[in-house]
Amino acid sequence: MLNNKFLYLLLATCYFSLLVGCATVYTIEPGGKKYNNGYVVKRNTIIIPEFTVDSQNQAPLDSKIATRRFKRRKKKILSFYQQMGYFGSTVLEDAKMFGSSFWAPFRAPIEGVKYHKYETDPVYRAKIDAQDEQEEKREQEMILSIQKRMQDYIVKDMELEKK
Repeated sequence: MLNNKFLYLLLATCYFSLLVGCATVYTIEPGGKKYNNGYVVKRNTIIIPEFTVDSQNQAPLDSKIATRRFKRRKKKILSFYQQMGYFGSTVLEDAKMFGSSFWAPFRAPIEGVKYHKYETDPVYRAKIDAQDEQEEKREQEMILSIQKRMQDYIVKDMELEKK
């Protein structure tokens, strides 16, 4: 009986440690000169100024204001970042990668032939490079449009804050 309790406690501790180790940590810290010495939010080690800045990209000098803005904007700003592809669901990405690994032995020869053709055929290389360039351009346009929507959201949020 003691061994079972010890085993359950050990498994629960490992599970909890795994969850805590993977948790996202948000901290509100002074942003330095770039943010007018105001308070910004860090997600783990990455500064995300949109959580706290105003419509002129100035961070608040009061940590209480920064905390209120962060709580109010967190969900919406994270959704914008996810749309841009910055913070995805790692569980879903891992599941997709795990599922696609089953097809890897069948895709490997096809990818090898494509790679060889790309390296040896200049016409094919130009075609693939043009496709890649178009895809990159579409992605950049999409990111710029999402960033514009995010800025519009911040402006509206600041108008609501002033009321």
